[in-house]
Order: sequence, then structure tokens, then C-alpha cells
Amino acid sequence: ANARQIRDLQDFSVRGDYQFLRQFGMALSWRRSNDNLNGKRNYTSIVRAPEVRLTFRDLPFYRRLVLEVGYRERNLDTAGDPLATCVTLPTIPPTPQITTKRSAHPGCLVTELRQATEERIRSTRIPFFSLTLPVSDSSFSFDYEHRHDMDAVINQNSSDTDRFAFGYRGNYTWNNWDVIPSFRYELERLAKYTPNNPALAPSDPSLIYAIDFFAAHDTSRSFNAQLQIEAPRYFRFEGIYREFNSISLSPLKASVPLDPLQNFFLLNQGFKRPSWRAALTYKFRNDENRLLTAYYERGNNFFNTGDPFVPDHKSFRETILGGTLLLRFRH
Repeated sequence: ANARQIRDLQDFSVRGDYQFLRQFGMALSWRRSNDNLNGKRNYTSIVRAPEVRLTFRDLPFYRRLVLEVGYRERNLDTAGDPLATCVTLPTIPPTPQITTKRSAHPGCLVTELRQATEERIRSTRIPFFSLTLPVSDSSFSFDYEHRHDMDAVINQNSSDTDRFAFGYRGNYTWNNWDVIPSFRYELERLAKYTPNNPALAPSDPSLIYAIDFFAAHDTSRSFNAQLQIEAPRYFRFEGIYREFNSISLSPLKASVPLDPLQNFFLLNQGFKRPSWRAALTYKFRNDENRLLTAYYERGNNFFNTGDPFVPDHKSFRETILGGTLLLRFRH
């Protein structure tokens, strides 16, 4: 168990592990935290996060395989302002709208719209599993998790996310040359609710869930590849390539060349960030305690404006050249 308290937050967690057999283990944990310790607000945010994880290893059909299956949950509960702000519906012909404070429960009348408050009731449920498969001098891994994020106050903020990940790592030796390659690829796909009218935010009080919404998807990917080569004497080479990119459907006000009326459209406003690094290390007298390393890094940050007629002023590149000298002395 562990507990801590800082200026405006207290946190408590407990964890237990149990090994049933050599092939089977279980880990349980529970965490709770809350803020507003000084009582200056009239509401408190409480987070509860239980988790259970089962581990299977040394299985009869392949003893080196390791399988983890689990479930975690994160619940956020914020009571919010005890009084809700209610505004009368617009009428034709227009009449002045009246704002009234009412009890948050049951809330506003059917002839009124409720303005956003601090009230939050969210629950994220995450089943997951991880598979590790060693084969000779290599190791392969596969991970999957599903995040079901539910918003009980603003239903259109609910979403579902699937994450897939695949990894590989090797450790090989040929004629005293050590070669260590590795890479990892991750893919996330988010399903969300998007207003039929791109000019309105999902939380706009005039929208009715789920009539005024349609299902949309965002995608993000990451790729990481590394290669380390250790020569029999004196030299070591390291190369790294990373890339993060996303496709994000977001509302955007069109430029005049795209649409003379400058309406709002749902367009891709994602990004792409490839980068790479190369380093060469020289070992004085083949001593690991005396190293001289020179490295080169290049980073790129490309952003999609969404509108082909809008110039891109956000994208940029950066280049780093450097070197380090490491000397270790022992007495």
C-alpha cells in the first residue's frame, strides 16, 4: 500500500500479487485520489482506478511464451456546481433569453438549455492483453487494448479506441560482431461522435444526441526502428528512426478560394513527424571507460493545414550535430 498528500491532492493505492503456480500469477491494484483539500471549491474531483492482471508462463506447448491478460478501469466523478445555469430556448420572432439558476438535479426545464458546468462523470474501461514470444536469439511481442470512454454527462464526448502494437528485438553475434536490431509499430484508431454541422462544437447545447451527430474516426501511428552494431574493437554504431503521424478529422473554416461563402468543413488536420539519429562511438584503447561519440540528428515536423489554399506556416525542421566525451576514473 502507498499513500501521499501534496498541496491540493491526496492519493492512496494498494497492490497485491499472488503466484498460484509456476505457470500462473495474478496482480490486483486499486487507486483512489481526490483534490480540493483546502475546501475552496464547492465540488471535489474523485478518481478511482482498479486493475487486475493475469500472467501465464511456462506453458506446456511453448515454455518460453509469456501471456498477460488484464482489465483496468478509470472512473472520474466530479459533482460540479450544485446549481445549473439554464437559458430559455430561442424563439421566432426572437425574444430576450432568460437565464435562471436551478438545482443541478433534476436540472433545467424542457423549454430551457443547460449551459456547461464542471460536472463530470466519466468511466474508461480497458481490457488488454500482451503476448511475448522468444524465438532463438529474437523476441517478438504483440499488444492490444480497447479503451471504452463513457461520458455520462455529455454523451457525445464518449469514444472508443483500439490500440495494436507489434515489436521485434534481436541479439546476434557473427565473427565477434554484435548486431542488435529492434523495431516497434503502434496503431491507434479512435471512434468519436462529430456534429453534422462542423461549425458547432460537440458540447454545443443546441445539439441533440445522437440525432445531430455521425460516427467519425481518427488514426495515429508510430514507428520506431533501431540498429546497434558493435565491432570487435574500438567502434560502435547506433542508428535510430522514429516517426509519428496522425489523421485527425476536425472542423475548419474554409478559405475564400476553397469556398467563397467560407463555410465550415470537416477536414484532415493531422501531422507527420519523422526523425532519425546516427551516432558513432570510438573507444580509446578499446576501453569502455574512455569514449568519444559524434552524432547527427534530424527532426521534421509537418502539419496538414486541411485547406490546400492555405499556406503552411507551422511545419519546421531541426538539425543537431554534437559530440560527447566520456571518461570514467576508478580508485
